[in-house]
Amino acid sequence: MMRLLHFIFLMLFAVSAQAALVASTATGTAFASSVAVSSFALNRASSVNIGDLLLVQINFGNTGITVATPTGWTLLRVDSNSGSGVDDRQYLFYRFATTSDTPNGTTTWNLSASTQVVAGMTGFRSD
Repeated sequence: MMRLLHFIFLMLFAVSAQAALVASTATGTAFASSVAVSSFALNRASSVNIGDLLLVQINFGNTGITVATPTGWTLLRVDSNSGSGVDDRQYLFYRFATTSDTPNGTTTWNLSASTQVVAGMTGFRSD
């Protein structure tokens, strides 16, 4: 539950930060697993357009697991927090939407091992 709240806070912060920089429209989708998975599909929003900035945040509670970068995506950063009973990892990826990024399409994300995952994709468009 704490990871879900952390994810929601970060996504809202990202939207607020983007809006402060330029006038934009933001859309997003989310994924949460209640069982361990080694891969999952994350849907793109129905309103994605060519040139939109797409950000994906993936969170899970095991710092030993890695996420493979799908074709066309760029890994922006990886954050880990372990110790004092905490063992969390967060990945942040981005790409600019192209003609292959159809609305409501999916991107499959592969993990090096199974774990519970909370993830989301947000698209930003300058107005």
